[in-house]
Amino acid sequence: MDVIRKFAQKAMCTEDVRIDPTVNQYVWSKGIHNVPTRIRIQLDRQVNNEDEEEKKVDARTATHS
Repeated sequence: MDVIRKFAQKAMCTEDVRIDPTVNQYVWSKGIHNVPTRIRIQLDRQVNNEDEEEKKVDARTATHS
């Protein structure tokens, strides 16, 4: 999961990355020793409305295939 988070941070140029729980379930579906070597994820850029004093952009991994 750290590799996915680091990739999303680098690709979207933001520190705030939120990973969808379905991606986590897919990564761990085969157990700790049989982690998939490649997965395809879709990154979405959304404006964070919680911080009104400054508009931050967060990246969310939406789906996998």
